[in-house]
Amino acid sequence: MPKIYSKNGKFPKRVDDYIIYRLGDDMVLREVSGFTTKALKNSPRYENSRKNASEFGRVSALCKQMRLLLVGVLPRKNNLAVCNSLTAVMRKAMVFDTVSERGERNLATAFLDERAKQLLVGYDFNPDVCLADVIRMPFCFDAVLSQVSFGKFRAGKSIVFPEGANAVGMWLHQLVFNFEDGTGVLASSDMVLFSDTATLDGLVLECKVPDADGVVFSVLEVQFYAYADGSYLPVEGKVVCVVGVR
Repeated sequence: MPKIYSKNGKFPKRVDDYIIYRLGDDMVLREVSGFTTKALKNSPRYENSRKNASEFGRVSALCKQMRLLLVGVLPRKNNLAVCNSLTAVMRKAMVFDTVSERGERNLATAFLDERAKQLLVGYDFNPDVCLADVIRMPFCFDAVLSQVSFGKFRAGKSIVFPEGANAVGMWLHQLVFNFEDGTGVLASSDMVLFSDTATLDGLVLECKVPDADGVVFSVLEVQFYAYADGSYLPVEGKVVCVVGVR
């Protein structure tokens, strides 16, 4: 990229087919690209860009609808990262639509493929906290019984509590989402709440799947609390993880 080292007076903005602009402490020239909004909409050169933008727009809209259904479940902090992370993983899932042409691919077709469903198993909605970093013991998800079960464990050892937390609440949610029309239904289990000193012989979270058409996302929520003076105050570090998709 050519640099301009000296000139008396002001720099022109354009010289023939080159534009002049400041880059750091230097004034540089580059060839005019010819990119315009009109070209983006009509030029064959940007056909793939238009196709990508079309697919991205549809995915983003569906992800927004999913987040709205999970508004009471998802962490409130770092919302932009939660949003971007979900959109990114859904764009990866969309490649499993091998029937539609590029630009027309959609998640409804993609999730007919088991590989798309498996891609979302283990997905953490909160990119800052992973379930594997919090739950340090095996658990079982049973899609037929619609439940998550844990064996005997001691809370303070089997669960890693963030600083300041001394209690934890857990739920199982069933989100049925229709990728064709962007509608969905959410059902939730009762919360199980226990302290960091609790020892449990077993724990089962059960939630019936709503009677609706769509892909079923089974989601485990783990929220930590600081208990003091008769009140439970939420502590940062909430986990929201997909434990099953069907």
